[in-house]
Amino acid sequence: MFAKLKKKIEEENQTEINIGIPTDLSGPTPTHTGRGTSDNSASGTPIRSTYSETSDSDKEQRLKKKSPSVDSPTASCTYTSFSTCETRSTGDGPTKRSEPPPNYQELYRRLQQVQKAKEDAEAGLLEAEKKIERLASRVENREELESFQSQEMAKIKHLLLCSQQDVRSMEDKLRQQEEEGCLLREEIAHLQQELRQGKQQVPRDYVAELQAEKEALIQEVDILKKEALQSANRIGQLECTLGNLTDEYDGLKHTHDVYKAKAAVLSEETSSIVSHLNEKVKTLEKRLEDNCLTGDEQVLSLIEERRCLETKLDEARQHLSEVKSSWSEKINSLEAQILNLNHKMADDGQECSRLEHALAEALQRIKEHEETKWTMEEQLQEKEKQMIALRQTKEEELERLQKGQSIHIEELRSQLAEAKADLAQAQRERDRAVREADTVKAELQKKEDKYTSRLQELESGLQRSREEVSRLNAEKECLLRDLQRHSSKAEELQEAVTQQKAQYMALSMEKEAIAHQLVELQEELLVTKAVHPGVEPSVSNASAEELQKKVLDLEGEMQEKIKVIRLQQQRIADMKKTLQRELKFQQAAETGVAQANNQVADRAGPIGDSTSGEVSTNLVQRKLENDINFKYLKHVVFKFMTSTEYEAQHLIRAVSVLLHFTADEENIIRQHLDWKSSWFGMRPHHSLNQPYVPQQRRHQQRHATAGSKSHSKHGPG
Repeated sequence: MFAKLKKKIEEENQTEINIGIPTDLSGPTPTHTGRGTSDNSASGTPIRSTYSETSDSDKEQRLKKKSPSVDSPTASCTYTSFSTCETRSTGDGPTKRSEPPPNYQELYRRLQQVQKAKEDAEAGLLEAEKKIERLASRVENREELESFQSQEMAKIKHLLLCSQQDVRSMEDKLRQQEEEGCLLREEIAHLQQELRQGKQQVPRDYVAELQAEKEALIQEVDILKKEALQSANRIGQLECTLGNLTDEYDGLKHTHDVYKAKAAVLSEETSSIVSHLNEKVKTLEKRLEDNCLTGDEQVLSLIEERRCLETKLDEARQHLSEVKSSWSEKINSLEAQILNLNHKMADDGQECSRLEHALAEALQRIKEHEETKWTMEEQLQEKEKQMIALRQTKEEELERLQKGQSIHIEELRSQLAEAKADLAQAQRERDRAVREADTVKAELQKKEDKYTSRLQELESGLQRSREEVSRLNAEKECLLRDLQRHSSKAEELQEAVTQQKAQYMALSMEKEAIAHQLVELQEELLVTKAVHPGVEPSVSNASAEELQKKVLDLEGEMQEKIKVIRLQQQRIADMKKTLQRELKFQQAAETGVAQANNQVADRAGPIGDSTSGEVSTNLVQRKLENDINFKYLKHVVFKFMTSTEYEAQHLIRAVSVLLHFTADEENIIRQHLDWKSSWFGMRPHHSLNQPYVPQQRRHQQRHATAGSKSHSKHGPG
């Protein structure tokens, strides 16, 4: 009871100190605010009502002043710029409507992230303003807190009087507990007599229960053994039947294949004999007809017969090769059957090993059941030992209860002495709390001045972060315009690739037609040689040479077109890679700035416990900006110096933005890169008003002139 009173007094002192001294410099957390409200409501003073009315009115006025800042112009500008970009992309031409780029959703998501970061910064600003209001209200209520402290002192005096009354009541309770102790001693003696009477009955009943459990477990083990044997027998029978059925199925399948092969061989032999006899009949009939002819006609007929025999000989050779291939296929099929039989033998061996393993597992289970039987017997013996130990513990518990009663009475007497000492200590702590309250007032004034200066610095840092967000939005719009320009270039390159593919298909069709003509001419040449073996066809040789030249020329042109198509595809892939890199760099820059803003907002919350956190936000913001710009510039210049000429064309814009080049300077850099990559171009002068010809158009003109030359060279042929 006296310990509870001591805790109450300490809690009252802590609440008094918490009300007078704000421990958290950045503002009270939800737990602290709830604690303060509970203390104020318990005190019953009208301080809370006046404080809440003044704070609510100040909050409403400040929210009205800051309501336009929530819908800031940066958010509206970013949203309108994004919407204008969408309308430009859709309204460039009514007839040719381009689809949105593939990273449209990613850009929109990034824009939402920037807006969300801006809203978080504004929420941090509102929280800082609320903290200022709280500090002002605390300064206004200092006099009221002093009166509250005097009331708390009166409350402590009242609690001391109550504690004295509690001490008196505790003495009465001690007397009652001594009387109850006497009654408990009598009950303990009665229980000891009952235990002595029931010592002989309890062990016998317990042993009978354990024996019944033992017999039930033995029966379960026997049942499990029988079931295991039955399941093993069934599995063996089923596996034997399965093996017999599979063997019968394989034998029937083999005999069916043999009969089928024999029938096919017989049908082929009969068809070959019939065809051979028909041919013999035809030759004999023709010879009978040739006997009636003259000498020249007989010679011609013999020549024709020779040709027929040669064709038959070729056919016989082809048939022989086909027979060889069929025999090889049959050999392969027989080898496959042998492999299948080997696999089957391996599967049978695995099945035997599996059955042996199952048998070993069944034996292992039987051993485990026997081991469980022995363990159950050991458990029975252990339980008998436990019964003996229980008897001893009950006797020890009776002795311990008697000792506990005497110890409890002594503890109550010691608590009385401690309660009196606690009362004296509470009076000393009350005097010390009054002295500390005076020192706290001076510290509050110093901390208030420090917080006001810190809040001004935070407001200036938030203004700079807003300017940085607006600058990043402008850079994002520039990058979106570059993205649209690159996408249009990619579409033009894709159209050029499709044109090259169409030309390639046309050339391939011409090549196939010429090859077909060449084959026909060769066949005509063979026919003329067979009819007139001594005559040399000069005209056909000349036409064949011309056709071969045309074929070679067309193949060369086709290879050139293939090279051009590959070059265009490689350029498209390079352009896509550079676009992805630029978007990654932009995302890294935006995330870096957002992290910097979040760090500034986070530092605005927990101010002040350590002096090391009071670094100026201006230096941090400049350092972040310089680090991001320097790293990005270093990466872009490195890629510009090490990349190919085509990739360098796409990195010019990034270098010009980072180094703040003018449009004329950017134009000069592009002209120099075009001159380096061109074949017959002139070195550009350093005049800033010189027109700019893109590289892609120059490549298209070059390919167009090359195509016209090749067409004029090979077109008439």
